[in-house]
Amino acid sequence: MKSGRRLLCFAAALIMTFSTSSPAFAFYQKPANIKGLHVAGLGSCDVLKDLNGSQAIWNVRVDDIETGQNAGEDAMLQQNRDSGITNTVIMLNRFQTANPEILPVSAPADGAVFYGYNVATEEGKNAVRKIAGIWAARYKDTVSNWVIGNEVNDGNRWNYLPEKDLNAYTSQVAESFRIWYEAIKAENPEARVFIPFDYRFNWHTDQGAGYYQASDMLKILNGMLKNTDYGIAWHAYPEDLDYPDFMDNADATDSADSQIINMKNLHVLTDFLQQKEYLSPSGTVRHLILSEQGFSDRLGEEAQAQAVSAAFLKAKENPYVEGFFLNSEVDAPGGEDGNYFGLIRQDGTRKLAYDAYKNVN
Repeated sequence: MKSGRRLLCFAAALIMTFSTSSPAFAFYQKPANIKGLHVAGLGSCDVLKDLNGSQAIWNVRVDDIETGQNAGEDAMLQQNRDSGITNTVIMLNRFQTANPEILPVSAPADGAVFYGYNVATEEGKNAVRKIAGIWAARYKDTVSNWVIGNEVNDGNRWNYLPEKDLNAYTSQVAESFRIWYEAIKAENPEARVFIPFDYRFNWHTDQGAGYYQASDMLKILNGMLKNTDYGIAWHAYPEDLDYPDFMDNADATDSADSQIINMKNLHVLTDFLQQKEYLSPSGTVRHLILSEQGFSDRLGEEAQAQAVSAAFLKAKENPYVEGFFLNSEVDAPGGEDGNYFGLIRQDGTRKLAYDAYKNVN
């Protein structure tokens, strides 16, 4: 069966090669459906095709282009495109020494996993502009969707910046996004570029400096980026990552002041984005992808499978969702914060959630 899927992918690639063409500098691959997956590797054709999915997403560490660790990925991206798979990448800034100018710090920050981009100095802006231009040129013909950073409303762990004042912090997020946006659009004006958030919309407790509400940041970001076609990449996890049944989440309400937004109350986000002041320059609702959500098997595989199916159907019924990316293809080693979100175990065997995701359409 595995070799058979490869043959199907190869055949699809041949058909695409001879039947379609895209302008060299205007490329967007419209996906066949919203079903997507955080893939374990760039060669995602086998699993995605078997799942009846059409969108692949994965993390890209921006310094890899300096270290050469991304060698060979171009051919795999092209294979995905030719096989009818829409490519989405998340551009992450980890601590490294190969290109320190793009970092906002000179030494690792306690608790930080990924960092915001250094736009506090002209040298930093130039360094970010340079590396964004390199990636934009490299991916212009193969990547349709770009997510810049990770969960920008967490300025301590997932998008660390030394600046903690809400307005100043958000201004730096906006400025770094614009640099990436302009570099990407210069190479491929059809590409879509997204700002990522976790599910905290109006969180009910003050978690301290560096943690922000998405609703607060969106007001500031929209004011600074209104003339761009920015999109939103939302992480719609269950409120308690241990408990996959999101429909029981008390903090996800139907009100505009809901503390969180996840698959239970997704319409709150799209209602917000339909407000006139948040529309794109062309007058349409902003592009929206659900770029990361996973459902733990901690309470059993049946509970995970049911949540996966229910979440996908909730996404599908919302007309503004352009992509639903399940986290993930394979369990992370040791689990993510103790949770196993994958459709496939580390040993390669499939869980009940695999067939549940395959069969829901």
